Amino acid sequence: MQLKSLFYLASAISVAFGATVADVLTDLAAVKDQVANLDNAINAFPTSGGSLTQALAIHTDATSTGSAVDKTTSDANTVATPVAESDGQSILDAITGIEPIIEDALIAIVAKKPALQALPIGGIPALVKQDLSSLNASTTALEIALISKAPADLVGPANAVKTKIDGAFATAIAAYA
Repeated sequence: MQLKSLFYLASAISVAFGATVADVLTDLAAVKDQVANLDNAINAFPTSGGSLTQALAIHTDATSTGSAVDKTTSDANTVATPVAESDGQSILDAITGIEPIIEDALIAIVAKKPALQALPIGGIPALVKQDLSSLNASTTALEIALISKAPADLVGPANAVKTKIDGAFATAIAAYA
């Protein structure tokens, strides 16, 4: 009985220590996949004649992307510090690989606003605005978590990527204001 209790205690302690850099990198790969799905859905939406089904697919992908980002943030917040230089660079490389996809999706959603407004059911632009605000909040939380764990010499480059992403979100949110 005591051995069983000790096993459960050891399991609980190992869970309490949190995620590893490998977990965060796996999470970031999932985020990249979700962002790519969202980008593809946005780009597939036609500039005229789009359907409600296509618009709702964008919303579904935005929600899935937000969930993936939130999971990554949760894991990133529990990674032990200090993060090794090579691990920090791997995380920065992963984010740098996602950034252009995020920018493309945000540019495309702005370009598709007239088509989304033209749908026969109202409220889609408001839903897009809500999705943009939610994704922006999730992304900001992830940026803060990752930068707080970054080795000192990678904070500058990480902030440069953050600035690009934040600027793209600000432009898209302003378009739907």
